Amino acid sequence: MLWVISEIEPQDTDFKTYRVNIKELANRIGIKNKDFYTRVRNTTKKLMGRVIEIEEGARLIQTPLINKADYHTDGGTVDIRLDEDLKKYLLQLKEDFTSIKIKYAFELSSAYAIRLYELLTQYKRLGERVISVEDLRFMLDIDDKSYNRWSNFEARVIRFSQEEINTKTDIKFEYEKLFRHRKIYAVKFTIFDNRGKKPIDEHEPNTTLLSAMTQNEVDTGVERLFHYGIDKLAAEKLVKKHSANVIEKSIGMLETKLKDGELQNPAGWLMECIKGNWEDSKEKIKEEKEREKDRNRKEKLEREKNEREQEERNSRYREYFKRAVGEAVEKLKKDERDKLRTELVKNMPGIMREKYRREKNFWSDTMLIFSNIKILRKRFGIFSQEEFEKENL
Repeated sequence: MLWVISEIEPQDTDFKTYRVNIKELANRIGIKNKDFYTRVRNTTKKLMGRVIEIEEGARLIQTPLINKADYHTDGGTVDIRLDEDLKKYLLQLKEDFTSIKIKYAFELSSAYAIRLYELLTQYKRLGERVISVEDLRFMLDIDDKSYNRWSNFEARVIRFSQEEINTKTDIKFEYEKLFRHRKIYAVKFTIFDNRGKKPIDEHEPNTTLLSAMTQNEVDTGVERLFHYGIDKLAAEKLVKKHSANVIEKSIGMLETKLKDGELQNPAGWLMECIKGNWEDSKEKIKEEKEREKDRNRKEKLEREKNEREQEERNSRYREYFKRAVGEAVEKLKKDERDKLRTELVKNMPGIMREKYRREKNFWSDTMLIFSNIKILRKRFGIFSQEEFEKENL
């Protein structure tokens, strides 16, 4: 299904018939034996029988994931058609879905790793993300009774996901536990690019010239300089004469100056910088680094402040919502409570329904309450978080 959904284009207004190579699909989902054709056929058969439920107000829609799988035995392909009732949801959600690149979704073996990868990718450009432990458990869909001890949660969720993400995706991360009153209340994730390129040594001598470069590297360097206004002939001369280290550092300094609005002729400044001014101007480099360091520090402080404030707002709203639900449920008659309980259980994922049918502390279960937030808000007229914050300014 991941493969098929990834074929939906952002501009699509209707579903197409999506063709999948059976042997390639078998390799992707780990079917190694010779009977892969039958295994894939059984997989699509199961998908055609799998029904998902979509709630829209007073309506409950039950629909299959796919309604047709047309196998071409001579060509080794299968044409898959998604059910029309899913059009509204998948076409609208395509942008969010593809934030997890399809090849990484196939590579990651843990649902927690996939979800954590999605969360961290959103903050890749900022480089950091602080998530409270409570929010992290909620985002990863971990119920209150699983991994209650931090050591288990850290080992089986965070560290396991870290090993998967760091070795199999385009990002890697480190994490730091944040304490409040000797208790871990949040996790700070630091996110890095993980494209597998060796960092350039700042002290590397000026020897990476044309003789040691591939034509592709030359073309890439020329394109980058052309982007900043240097004509292609001049750019090619610079790439042939100067090391990749000098060019990259010069472009980095140029981008810093452009952010500060200090340059009127970026192309001219960049050419002079590459020709020698960068290596001769140690003091200027130091000033540039200090300015960038100061700017990054201010941005980091502002970002951490915003994250703390957001975490506090989220926590206040959760407390308010649980209290409001508890008070509203207390006022219901027994038959009304039983009817509402049945409705909420039906809205939970299939594997969780039996658990909540027997749950003794039903109305104080955090996961259940927040999984049904829309139903409960509508039923009891409880403020949304935005409305709550406006009311409590």
